[in-house]
Amino acid sequence: MDGASSEEEDESDEQKAVIARLKKKEAVQAMRHKLDGMMVYFFQHLSEVMGGRPASTSAAEVAAAGLASTGSSTSSGASTPTAENPNPISSFPILAAAKPAPTPAQSLSHFQTLLTLFTRQILPTSSTQHIPFLLFYSSALTPSHTDLFLGLLVSQALYGTSTATPTIGAQPLSLAQRIASTVYIGSIVCRAKYVTDEQARQVMMYLLAYIDGKMHQSKPDDPPLFYAVCQAVMLIFCFRWRAFGNDKDGESVLGEMELEVESVEGDGRWMRDLDVLQRVITSDLNPLLVSHQRGFRLIPVR
Repeated sequence: MDGASSEEEDESDEQKAVIARLKKKEAVQAMRHKLDGMMVYFFQHLSEVMGGRPASTSAAEVAAAGLASTGSSTSSGASTPTAENPNPISSFPILAAAKPAPTPAQSLSHFQTLLTLFTRQILPTSSTQHIPFLLFYSSALTPSHTDLFLGLLVSQALYGTSTATPTIGAQPLSLAQRIASTVYIGSIVCRAKYVTDEQARQVMMYLLAYIDGKMHQSKPDDPPLFYAVCQAVMLIFCFRWRAFGNDKDGESVLGEMELEVESVEGDGRWMRDLDVLQRVITSDLNPLLVSHQRGFRLIPVR
C-alpha cells in the first residue's frame, strides 16, 4: 500500500511539474507577443518622429477625444462599439487630422537626444542585446543620422570624447566605453547596408590613422583599445573590401595588398591608407597573434 501511494504521489508531482512548465511557457509566449506588438508601435512612432513619415494620432489625442465625447453625451456608453458604429474612433474629428511631418532640424534634434541617452545609459551597459538595434534602426532613417552616429562613435572610440568636437570641461570616457564604441563601429559598418562606401572609407581612414599613430610609439599606452581598433579594421575590410579600391587621388597600395579578382573596380589596387593594415600585421604588434601570445582577448562583434 505504501509503495502504491508513493507512486501515485510521484505521478501527481510530475503532472504538476508538467502543468507548471506549460503555464510558464504560455506566459512567456504571451509576454513575447505583447513586447513584439509594443516594438511595432514604438518603431512606427520613431519613424514618424525622426524619419518624416506622416504621423498617426497619438494615444493622448485618442484619450482626449474619447473624454470629450463622453462629456458631451448623455449616455455613458456613447463610445462603446456597436453594430451600427463598430469603430467609435472614426467618429472623432480630431483623429482625421494627421500631425505634420517633422522638419529635418526637428528630426536631427530628436536623434541627438537619443544619442545623448545612448552615451549615458546604453554604452556603459555591456549586457544589452536588443536596445542597440534602436540606434541601428534610427541611424538608417536619414543619411544625416548615419553621419552623426558614426562621427559620435569615432570620437568616443579614438579620442575618448562624447562629442565630435571636444569641449572644455567634458568628461572623458572610460576605456571600457571606448572599446564598446569601437565594437559598435565594426558591427555597424560591417552589417549596415545604409552605410555608404564613402562613409566606410572615411571611418576606415580614421581607424587606420589611429593605428599608425600607435605604431610610432614604443608600446601602445592602451593595448586593449588598440587591438579592438585593429579588429574593427580587419572586420570592416573583410565585409566592405569593395569600398576600398580605386583611391580617388590616384595613389594606391601596391605589392602584396593586390587581389586578383575581377570584381575589384578599376585596376584592382587599394587606397593607400591600407598600407597601415599591412604594416601592423607584419610588425611585432601583430593583432592576429595577440590573443595567444600577449594575453589579450579580442572583443566579439555584437
